[in-house]
Amino acid sequence: MTLAVVASAYCKDSGGPPAAPAAPSNLTAVAAPGSATQINLQWQDNAANEDGFQIERAPGGTASFTEIASVGPNASSYQSTGLSAGTSYSYRVLAYNAGGTSGYSNTATVTTLSTPAAPTNLVATVASGSQINLAWTDNATNEDGFRIERAPEGTTSFIEIATVGPSLTTFQNTGLTPGTGYSYRVRASNGVGNSPYSNMVTATTVGAGAPSSLVLTPKSLIVDVGSTAGTTVTVQDPFGDPVANPLVTYVSRNPSAASVSAAGTVTGETRGQAVVTARAEGGSSPADSLLAVVAVPGGPVLMADIAQFSYQTNAVVTITVIMDMRASGELLGSTRVLVTWNPSVLAYQSHTNGGSGVSPTVNASNAASGSLALAMADANGFAGRVELLRITFRAGPVAGVAGYLGLATSEVAGAGTFTDLLAQTVAVTHPLATR
Repeated sequence: MTLAVVASAYCKDSGGPPAAPAAPSNLTAVAAPGSATQINLQWQDNAANEDGFQIERAPGGTASFTEIASVGPNASSYQSTGLSAGTSYSYRVLAYNAGGTSGYSNTATVTTLSTPAAPTNLVATVASGSQINLAWTDNATNEDGFRIERAPEGTTSFIEIATVGPSLTTFQNTGLTPGTGYSYRVRASNGVGNSPYSNMVTATTVGAGAPSSLVLTPKSLIVDVGSTAGTTVTVQDPFGDPVANPLVTYVSRNPSAASVSAAGTVTGETRGQAVVTARAEGGSSPADSLLAVVAVPGGPVLMADIAQFSYQTNAVVTITVIMDMRASGELLGSTRVLVTWNPSVLAYQSHTNGGSGVSPTVNASNAASGSLALAMADANGFAGRVELLRITFRAGPVAGVAGYLGLATSEVAGAGTFTDLLAQTVAVTHPLATR
């Protein structure tokens, strides 16, 4: 008997549809650096049988996904382009093959980059004849910095003069020309681009300002009879900038002892002293003074190291009594000195030896009344500016009180030679006041 074998199609391997691929995972979305219109996607491919991947997008925070692209098998990245700046987008990805689609990956949401918001409230403040300070409001959270531009006043010829870092809201523009107008504008910037400009502001630097302060030096000027000595004057405007070519007048309050020229040169006329005052014309007419001491040529000068004519009330000051031997050719061997002062201007506190190694005998029993006597003798003698004594005072409590610190000597002798130098010595009285 013959058996017929009939093969059924269902008994043969038909190569049916494959299983659906595994879902991708770890989807990330990153705004592309330097671009306001691109987001870069990356994911993990967990399948070995996908024909490709479908990418879907929705407005950020919504579920309104639509397919925007597909990529081939084994792909794990995609660049989503043509987007709007500063806009949020959500993405998801699935794998597919002939057997169907995978589940979705996780959803990733990101916002495209954008240019920063414009700064506002730009203000320009004049600081001096050569500086203008800028300040503005930072309205951005994504700036890399700010660009500052300047133009001559009345023009639109702006050029960038500086950049500052993120979150900074001030800038000092220095090195400007006095009496000149400048316009400014500022914008924020980042890798995407620049913001719109801030408001524009204009400011004019201070010109060659009116005199506000004057300083005349040196405060103690020693000049011999028949000789001259120069002075230095510095005049500044209210911002501390030098006033160019100021008009300054000089006056000597005792021209018979020391005269002064229109250029501030002091001439020693006769032995004595004079207060020389310089005053600038214009502005607040500031003035300052120095004490010119006219000495015997080469002769000693008994003086104090006082560099100002007034002291703040209740200020504590230390004054050094000095015998300057100058070009006498002698060493100071002995001297007797009487120091007097107005107790309403200076109140005695204490005294100590000077810094020259001199150890004088001091009688301070009348110091409360405004006098102190000292005497010294040394066989070896002292040369140059000999510091005899340092006296500490407290300035009086009432401002505007005028007085003095006076020095007198009854003996000045050379060491070893016992040369009497008293007739060649000039002793100084320093005018003082409280302020």
